[in-house]
Amino acid sequence: MTTVTTTTYLDHHVFVIAGRGYTGGLVPGEIDGWVSTDGTGILIKTPYDRITALVTFQEWDGEPGPEPDDGRGRWDAAVTVAMDCPGPEETLRLDQNTAGGKDTDFSLSREGRYHVRLARRNGAAAEQAHTGVLARFAEQE
Repeated sequence: MTTVTTTTYLDHHVFVIAGRGYTGGLVPGEIDGWVSTDGTGILIKTPYDRITALVTFQEWDGEPGPEPDDGRGRWDAAVTVAMDCPGPEETLRLDQNTAGGKDTDFSLSREGRYHVRLARRNGAAAEQAHTGVLARFAEQE
């Protein structure tokens, strides 16, 4: 198993994991309201904006086991999508909107189409709080 943890800047409530051939243009939230893909990139929508978040990349040969308890809370949601990925000569990139692109230093053992599991935590509570604030503003109108 290969693991790389890096950071991404959450800008306009989204960031993108860019694989081979990614050109942009994804619309937020087509899968479970927080993930979109065109097979070359994955757009992740988040309730957070203008903060830095941890992103961990792992390559597994087979189905990964359950996540160990790292003291940071339970996962809110997980989805699996497919994406064309570069091989060992290239790394996946992050598209951070106005912060620009960022190299992840993560490369896969071989190029091809991969099943990509995305999991998030603390998103449900943040979304619920944000929705509550918007509802209070709507009541005041």
